[in-house]
Amino acid sequence: MVREGDDEILAELLLDWEERWQQGTDVPAADLCASHPHLAGELARRIKALKTVSWLDKPADHAAETAGPALSHPGQPTILAGRYRLDALFAEGGFAQVWRAFDLELQRAVAVKFPKPGRHNATDAFMAEARRVARIRHPGIVPVHDVGRENEACFIVSEFVEGGNLGQHVSRKPAPDRALRWVAEVAEALDCAHQASIIHRDIKPANILIDHHGRALLADFGIARSPTSSTALAPSVGTLPYMPPEQLEGAEPDARSDIFSLGVVLHELLTGRLPYSSDDPVRLRKEILAGARLEGLPARVRPIVARAMSADPKARYPSAALMAADLRNCRIGSPNRWPVLGALACLPIMMLGIAGFVMWPRPDKAQANPLAKIDPAWFESTAAMPAGEQARALADKLRELNPGFNGVVKPTIADGAVEGFEFITDHVSDIRPVRALTRLKSLACVGTFTSQANGILSDLSQLKGMNLTRLEVQYNSQIHDLSPLSGMPLEYFRTQRSLVSDLSPLTGMPLKVLVCRFTEVSDLSPLRGMNIRELYCDHTLVTDLSPLEGMPLEELRCHDMPISSLAPLRGMPLVGLECHRTDVADLEPLRGIQSFFALNIISTRVRDLSPLKDTPGIKWLWCDFDASRDAAVLREVKSLERINNQPAAEFLKRQGN
Repeated sequence: MVREGDDEILAELLLDWEERWQQGTDVPAADLCASHPHLAGELARRIKALKTVSWLDKPADHAAETAGPALSHPGQPTILAGRYRLDALFAEGGFAQVWRAFDLELQRAVAVKFPKPGRHNATDAFMAEARRVARIRHPGIVPVHDVGRENEACFIVSEFVEGGNLGQHVSRKPAPDRALRWVAEVAEALDCAHQASIIHRDIKPANILIDHHGRALLADFGIARSPTSSTALAPSVGTLPYMPPEQLEGAEPDARSDIFSLGVVLHELLTGRLPYSSDDPVRLRKEILAGARLEGLPARVRPIVARAMSADPKARYPSAALMAADLRNCRIGSPNRWPVLGALACLPIMMLGIAGFVMWPRPDKAQANPLAKIDPAWFESTAAMPAGEQARALADKLRELNPGFNGVVKPTIADGAVEGFEFITDHVSDIRPVRALTRLKSLACVGTFTSQANGILSDLSQLKGMNLTRLEVQYNSQIHDLSPLSGMPLEYFRTQRSLVSDLSPLTGMPLKVLVCRFTEVSDLSPLRGMNIRELYCDHTLVTDLSPLEGMPLEELRCHDMPISSLAPLRGMPLVGLECHRTDVADLEPLRGIQSFFALNIISTRVRDLSPLKDTPGIKWLWCDFDASRDAAVLREVKSLERINNQPAAEFLKRQGN
């Protein structure tokens, strides 16, 4: 029987056994427990758990019966199940290979994963993984498209994510707000999995993918399990640096174990390193059991990491959803600078107090120093210049005020005046010189985008009172306040990849086009009654489209959002609608729309396509096609030209109906 205080003794004994095991000696538990005979049974159980998964760290036995799909001769493509062409080996681990492939039927890139030769029970494990992921529907989880068999091996087909994995971003130390957003996105996806009673068990940067939009997606449920699973995996399966201490001691992982691992990932993203000093497995285990030391973390985010990584599972976040909420609140906090880290930064986690909700500072290069003073005479003299000279003067002044800016600008001159002006803000935060352009109507001060928004513009008060009709400020991740724009006669406004959460400053504007993708917006009420024709609000937190009711919308992108009803769209003159990867289930509100051209409902809950028979203009459709259910209906939609990127007639014929 294990008594109080025995856990530390067991941990030391287990480390002692493992160190000798790695040197080739399997010491019996009874010998190790000579001074603690009552622990022999428990130590033997924990040793057995470690041995159970020791094969994960060994090379595959290529002579074993299980094999992956047979590859074709050089120069000849390998095609699985007559459909998936293997193009290139994309990633390889101890258990599986992932190939970049091409779906010849749907004409899209996909990822194909199959077990490496020699892995035990690989087919059963892969089928179990496919079933697990199929049970989860969340925009933050890489979806499974198909499962098949080739050469007696099972393979999984999933979405191919272009942007690589989070591990490739750690060394670059991404902007803190971007790191928080990534981890919040993963936490929300993880909560969805936990709600389905699925524990991931291997949360680490390599299993978090970044798509071409910069969104974090949770992948690789290969060793996940549910409480009812019969899979013979020991509790210690996972990746050592991200394991919680209870897993090392043989306890069964639960949702809080995943939360601990996600805390390690957050620490690594914010500091560029793991919260441990050793990479030697034996020493690393000791460090994990002793408690990580939080060094170099911003003071405001340290409580979140500390709570997630508490040595006591009961002290961690009770759900990943609560961790996500803290992270999102942290991102939209006050712009105060981080205080200098004190001595507490180096205390072990179990010694740190745990705060509740915390607020995140905005680490903005532009706010590090006050804006330099500009002589009012400069504005007067520049405003009086000919248009061409104005543009050159602005380029020079922007370069003077913003070290690192290359001076490249793009003016649009009409009727002897600069009416449009564009430049990149990757090194520009002070844009006051544009106020010298008294007849300016269109301004684009945007950042570039790689795997994150690179613009450093944050303060739009520099534009207050200007008479702009078109403004683009996308890819400036620190923009959060639109109030300086209030009263502008904007007809076109674009902000995306920013911290904007409140659209109320836009109320009453003559907007025709609004782009607020990848922002913190959760409420469209400020837009109620406006005459917007194109709205792109995908990848936001909006749950309700009812403020759009009665709008003359022609284009709407509301995909990758927590919405479930299209009822507010009834009767709109829609031409294009993208609501894929949502909980939408009913297309009835779209019945009778005459102007429809394109509709994307992939990865929704829609099962009845019959309302499309009364949308006579629809030509392009993307859907989760079920031949037995949908073929007859779609044949009656005579206007359809393309289904899932293929000619409609060819697509329906190929389904064998």
